[in-house]
Amino acid sequence: MKKILVILIAGLALFATSCIEDLGNYDYTAPEDPVVTGLDSVYFVNVGDQLVIKPSISYSNKEDLSYEWKISIPDEVREATYEGEELNIFFGLKTKSYNARLTVVNNANGMKYFYYFIITAQANFSEGIAVLTSVGGKAELSFVKPDGTVQSNIYEQMYNESLPDNPRQLIAIQHQYMQGLPYLGYWIICGDQENPGVEIDVNTFQRIKYFRENFFDDQEGSLNAQAFIPQAAGVMSGIVNGKLYIGASSTYYISPIYGFFGSPVPGDYTLASQFVYSQAYYLGYDQANNNLSYFDGGANFYGDAFNVTGDAFDPKNMDVELYAFEMISMDVNYIFAKDNADDKVYEYKFGVIPMNPAMINVLEKNEFPRQDLVNENTKWLLTNTEIVYFTHADKVYRYNPLNQEIRALDTDFGGRNVSMIKLGTEENTLVAGTEGNLYFLDISTGKYGDIKEKISGLQGEPVDLYEKKN
Repeated sequence: MKKILVILIAGLALFATSCIEDLGNYDYTAPEDPVVTGLDSVYFVNVGDQLVIKPSISYSNKEDLSYEWKISIPDEVREATYEGEELNIFFGLKTKSYNARLTVVNNANGMKYFYYFIITAQANFSEGIAVLTSVGGKAELSFVKPDGTVQSNIYEQMYNESLPDNPRQLIAIQHQYMQGLPYLGYWIICGDQENPGVEIDVNTFQRIKYFRENFFDDQEGSLNAQAFIPQAAGVMSGIVNGKLYIGASSTYYISPIYGFFGSPVPGDYTLASQFVYSQAYYLGYDQANNNLSYFDGGANFYGDAFNVTGDAFDPKNMDVELYAFEMISMDVNYIFAKDNADDKVYEYKFGVIPMNPAMINVLEKNEFPRQDLVNENTKWLLTNTEIVYFTHADKVYRYNPLNQEIRALDTDFGGRNVSMIKLGTEENTLVAGTEGNLYFLDISTGKYGDIKEKISGLQGEPVDLYEKKN
C-alpha cells in the first residue's frame, strides 16, 4: 500500500512539474479587427435623391477586406445588395423606414463584421414641377424642386429602363370628391403602340402599373393611346385606337381596379385625338364619317344624331384635318382645323346643349387670318376670355377671335422652337417650353409675355408638365 502511495505522489508531482514548465509556451495573438467609424444609426433620404454613405474604415491591410451593403425590402420580399467601401445609389424605394446592414469581410481569415443601421425614405416630389420632355423622341421625366434644382431622367435611373418613345401627355389623376383631394397618380402617355405609357406615384415616382395593365381584359396588338382627360372622380377618359374609353369609378378609389378601362364605347366612329368633356357629354370629331360625334354623360354613343341651329357650317359634314378642339363652356367651343376642300385653316365656334337629342348651336366659321403660321406642329391654348395662344417656330402668338388680331409675344426664346404652351397655376401666367428651358410669362391685361421666371437645365424639349403644391 505504501508503495502504491509513493508512486501516486510521484506521478502527481511529475504532472504538476510538467504543467508549470509548460506555462508561457503558447504565444496567441488575436486577429486584427477593422475599425469602422462615421456610420450613423439612421440616415434620412429623399426618394429620387442620391444616397451616399461613406464610413471611415481603418485596417492595416485593406486589400484583404471586401464590403457588402444590404437593404431589406419586406414589401417586395427581397433584399437590395450593393458592393463597395461606400454606398452610393439612386434611392427609388417607397417612403418608409428600411433596415440595412454593412458587412465587412476579412477575406484572409473569413471573419465577417456586421454593422446595422436604418434608412428612412422621405417624399422628394411632393412639391415642385414634374416635366415630361422629349429627347430626340425619347421620353424622359424630370422634376424641378422649389429652389429651381432640376433632377433629370428620374424614371430611367429608378428602374434602369427607358420610358416609352414619343411622349404626349403627363396627367395628374386627383380625386376631387374625397376629403384632402388625394392624388392617385401621374399617367405618362406616349405614342409607342407596344408600350403606350406608365402610371407612377406622384410623391415618390414609384411605378404603379403599365398602360396595358389598366384594362380589365388583356390587350393584344397595337394600342394607340391618342389623348386623355382627367375626371373629378379620379379616373381618366380618353381615346385609344379611335375609340372612347371611360375609366371605372364604381368602386372605392383605393381599389386596385379603380380607373380600369373596360370595353370601348360601342358605335360606328373613329375619333381624332382632340375631344372635349363635361359631366353632361363627350364630343369628338369622327375622322371616318367627317362629323362631330356626340356621347351623353353616361358614355352612350349618338354620333351625329343631334339637332343643329345656325348655318355657318355643318357639324354633320365637315371633312377637316383637326388641329385643336377647345372648350370654355358648353356655350363656347372652338375647333381649329384645315378644310380638306380648299386646304385653308378655319376656326369653328359653336355651343352644345345636352338635351335628348342634343343640340349643336353653330355660331361662326372664319378663315384664320395668318395661314402661314399654322401647321401640324402648332400648339394651341384657349383661355377663359376667348383669347387664343398658339406657336410657330420660336414664337408664341396671341390671337383675339373677336377682332382677328394676331400679335407675337415679346418674349425672346433665343431662336429655339417652342415645344409646349400651357396655362400656369398662377393667374394670368402662360408656361412655354423650349429645348432645355421653361418660361413663365405674364399674360395679364396689357402684358405680352414678360418673363416672370425662367428655369433652365432640362434635358430635351418640354412636352407637358404639372405643378404640384404640397
